[in-house]
Amino acid sequence: AVVRLTGLTEHVLRAWERRHGAIAPARSKGGTRRYSAQDVTRLRLLAAAVAAGNRIGELAALSNRELAARAAPLAEPERARLEELFSALGRLDAAAVERQLALQLSALGVRLFLETVALPFLREVGSRWQGGTLCTSEEHLASAALRGVIARAQRAGGGQSGGLLLATPAGERHELGILMVSLCAQEHGTRVVYLGCDLPADEIADAATRARVQAVG
Repeated sequence: AVVRLTGLTEHVLRAWERRHGAIAPARSKGGTRRYSAQDVTRLRLLAAAVAAGNRIGELAALSNRELAARAAPLAEPERARLEELFSALGRLDAAAVERQLALQLSALGVRLFLETVALPFLREVGSRWQGGTLCTSEEHLASAALRGVIARAQRAGGGQSGGLLLATPAGERHELGILMVSLCAQEHGTRVVYLGCDLPADEIADAATRARVQAVG
């Protein structure tokens, strides 16, 4: 799971832990590593700082704030990321759009991906469609690509604490919003019951009772 979330290999994760002491995951009784959300955040910062030209030996003892400063030169302008996506979208290259979105999700993590890529991308798609510079087929492809990337990440995650049921009411077929909420909730360790879109209110209520969730979105 941490390999998927950070883009680092198992070999690198173990080397950074054992040789450099850059990370110290907890251990289960059986000796299996247990990484926290804070560990994943630190690993992403370490990876970004190394990619910016720093040596891991110099970074291992630094705080997350110091690592972020070392990684700052890597940050791409939001506009550049969007233009790459729209270039692929203009070619109707669904695989390229999904690949770029998936890479950004892996590199940035859930919160930053949603704030700096997914939501700006959706806003720009809507703006261009409304302005007539984006056709309906491109708008549909963009939504389908983002839905696919988020849905795959959602299935790969999963939490144990609490309980959140997500659905849209009858007649509402736009589910990207609740997919994003689901991804955020799972990132924080919340158990999510995801029902998708277009459900009658009484069935949502019944499912919430049966699943014993603490909240409905």
